[in-house]
Amino acid sequence: MERPKSIRLLGVSIPLIVSNCKSEDLEDDEEVFGMWDGNEMVILLNSECGEIQERTTLLHELLHAIDDFLYLQLKHREIYSLSQTLYQVLADNPQLVSYLLAGFSKERNGDSDSTGSYKINKSYRCYKDN
Repeated sequence: MERPKSIRLLGVSIPLIVSNCKSEDLEDDEEVFGMWDGNEMVILLNSECGEIQERTTLLHELLHAIDDFLYLQLKHREIYSLSQTLYQVLADNPQLVSYLLAGFSKERNGDSDSTGSYKINKSYRCYKDN
C-alpha cells in the first residue's frame, strides 16, 4: 500500500516528508527514524527505514503531533509504548480498523463542516453523564 502524502489531524493537513532525518538535538549527526516538527507542522520519516519501521515510526510521530495538539505533555517513553502497542494491536487485528470505521464515511458526509473535517458528536461518548 502506498504511503499517504499527508495526514489530517483535527482539521489540519500534516505533510509526510521522507528524507535523511537528522536532529540538531542529538549527538554528531545521529540518525533518527522520524521526527514531528511542530513549528513546521510536518512529519519527517527517515528514507532508510524498512517498511515496518517506517509505519511504526509514522504512528509514533503522529502520537507526538496529537500530544502537541492536545497539550497532553506525554513523556517520550509513554508515546513510544503507546505507538508500539497500538501498532501491534492493529497488526494483529486487521478487521478492527474496518469495524471501527464502518459507517464513518456515511456519518461524515452528513456531519462535516466546510473543510470536510468530522465533527465530534457528544452522542459518541462511551459513558453516561451524571
